[in-house]
Amino acid sequence: VASAFSFALYNIAHHPDAKQKLLDEINSVFKDNPTRQITIDDLEKLKYCEAIILESLRIRSPTATLTRYNGEPDEVAGYKWPSNTLFTLYIPGINYNPLYWKDADKFIPERFFKPQETDKLYSFLSTSFGAGLRNCPGRKIAMNEMKMLLTLIYRKFDIELVNMKAPLEIIPSVMAICKKLDARIIPKRANLNFN
Repeated sequence: VASAFSFALYNIAHHPDAKQKLLDEINSVFKDNPTRQITIDDLEKLKYCEAIILESLRIRSPTATLTRYNGEPDEVAGYKWPSNTLFTLYIPGINYNPLYWKDADKFIPERFFKPQETDKLYSFLSTSFGAGLRNCPGRKIAMNEMKMLLTLIYRKFDIELVNMKAPLEIIPSVMAICKKLDARIIPKRANLNFN
């Protein structure tokens, strides 16, 4: 979750239009109250926040591959495969495939609102948490945690990257780890209390 959260912060900082839509959604849900506790109902209403997270995961998935075995002999891409063949799926190859993602190299959270992209096939294209029976059991918890963190931070603070030109520093491993994300955390003026 830490790296995925860092990837989301990085993308929000680089896309002011997405940031403004996120802030508008947060203000709409919380009515400009920076101290009200977050409820499960609130998390369900944060659709744009979730779209930012999903798009950040599509752009930079913490995992590069998924593996699956086929249970029965099958034919895939014109090749016959015996049962128990190990398949390795390269997630960036899926996440940047122009057959499935229009403008795949661009950060467009709104793509997660399009009806044609919410069907069953689409759920398998967003593979950062896996798919099918071996989907990550902590997916919902991780999504809620990231939505809560983004909401808690952006309700009270603004975040600016120290160097907007600096690339995201990643430690390649089984999981992509964000090495560092230099940022300024600035309290929002309305939250300053000098009493």
